[in-house]
Amino acid sequence: MSSNAFAAGEDVNNVIGNVQESVEFLPGLLAVFSYLIGIILGISAVLKFKEHVDAPQQTPLRTPIIRLIAGGAMFALPTIIDAAYYTIGGGNVFEYDPGSLANSVSLLLGAGFDAVGMPSINDALRNVNESTSHIPGLISLVSYLLGISIIAIGVLKIKDHVENPEQTRLKEGVARLLAGGALVAIPTIYTAMMSTIAGGGLDDMGQLSEAAAGVGMVYSPYGGLCDGISATVNGIAGGVIGAINNIPGVNVGAPPSVSMGQLVCGSVMASAYLPAFLSLIAYILGLVFGVWGIIKLRDHILEPQRTGLYEGVSRLAAGGAFFALPFVISILRATVSGPLATGIANLPANFNESDACGGAQSGIGAVVNTVQNIFNSITGNGGGGGAAASGGLDCMLSNFMSDMIGPMHIIINFFTFVAGLIFIMIGISRLIKTAQDGARGPGGIGTIMTFVVAGLLISYNEIMSAVSGSLFSAPLNTTYATLAYTEGMGDAEIASAHTVISAILKFVIVIGLISFVRGLFIIRSVAEGNQQASVMAGVTHIIAGAAAVNLGPLINGIQATLGIAQYGIGFGVN
Repeated sequence: MSSNAFAAGEDVNNVIGNVQESVEFLPGLLAVFSYLIGIILGISAVLKFKEHVDAPQQTPLRTPIIRLIAGGAMFALPTIIDAAYYTIGGGNVFEYDPGSLANSVSLLLGAGFDAVGMPSINDALRNVNESTSHIPGLISLVSYLLGISIIAIGVLKIKDHVENPEQTRLKEGVARLLAGGALVAIPTIYTAMMSTIAGGGLDDMGQLSEAAAGVGMVYSPYGGLCDGISATVNGIAGGVIGAINNIPGVNVGAPPSVSMGQLVCGSVMASAYLPAFLSLIAYILGLVFGVWGIIKLRDHILEPQRTGLYEGVSRLAAGGAFFALPFVISILRATVSGPLATGIANLPANFNESDACGGAQSGIGAVVNTVQNIFNSITGNGGGGGAAASGGLDCMLSNFMSDMIGPMHIIINFFTFVAGLIFIMIGISRLIKTAQDGARGPGGIGTIMTFVVAGLLISYNEIMSAVSGSLFSAPLNTTYATLAYTEGMGDAEIASAHTVISAILKFVIVIGLISFVRGLFIIRSVAEGNQQASVMAGVTHIIAGAAAVNLGPLINGIQATLGIAQYGIGFGVN
């Protein structure tokens, strides 16, 4: 590689391309070596025939015959390789595409953000994806070269067995021929690995379930769809308007503002490629585990005392699970919440909202409003972003929480979905461990809880709704506050009090959503053997989180228990 390779913008694909070009003629070189070995074996066979004729007791007839056969096999090594390939693979080609329906949703969300032309984490993830797209080809090339070498060694080991069966066992040659054939026919092995886990392929229901989860990442009943694009649109608009205002004698008004909620949503949309990126990592791991598993199976046949059968089988199973990651996700989701459940409509979303307080718009309306503001600024028709707030502290608090509760729920959704994917990958990777690893072994409580918590995390909204419904029999949307005593208070004061109460409820709900997730992580840490965590702490976080999300029904229940329901604040459905 030249000294200015970095300046030229070369990436991993360039290095892989260089490696592939460097070893392009290596199969031919191996064929030349096998041809030379065949010549040597042929010559030695003739000599052994002579020795057999001279001294039949010292040189048995099988020695020159097996050398002639082995020499012919080395001459015809390409034919042997083809025979091994078609015997194991039947000429099939591995056509599995790591891009599933949910990955398409992930890429679509990221592409929607990238369409505005701003740099983001998506750019880095996409660059890594594009820069490493040739890694599967490199792994297949290595597998093919290993297969050729092992097949050649297997032929020679069979020759050694025929000549001296006490010193070289037959299985040493057969095992190498089978392993070499499997490596040469690695596409069929990959297909079998995936089909073993996914039952012949990824079913539409599984992909649809995963896609539903992907859409749920950017939706909240508190604020609708995540509005991260409008923040970037506002940023671009600000730059355009600022540049126009720099023109002498021209002033088209102030640039549109960007709210905190839009910034939070923007961070989610700017990293929306992450689930698809994790699927790519799982795909590459599946390729590696397939080759690794074949090597381990060969080692088991050769030395069963040193390498157990489980080591090879477990790697093939783990590789198949990595290939079928979307199917594994759909299975865990269906186990926890049903295949197509989203749970996004079963959380509290009914608050007192004061018309006197104007705040930043969210959702599609914000994008439309942003475009209208740009037009108004340039044309001089007036117009600003959103309704004017009353300026009171109650309205500031209300506007802040109204703007933040939806995006905060969405970023928690995104975090839990990504964390669930990572936990699934961790759990799959532990299938290759042994019982000696304890809680983190393949059947250990830590590994089991890793899968369980992963299923709960990717079904976060559903399990949150289930726990809430189990703890509180009241409707989950009883979050509309009503003051019991309003004597001496005017309509404005009552509205202001209700506005503050709603803002507090929203803040507590956000804390509850976070606490619930924290509880799941603590319980997994306990299963992993972390001495700093306790089951009580995890359960407390889960119950407290559910109670915080349902603070209105909780207060109603406490007041009913104490017999003071007619005092203070009541919460119901508006």
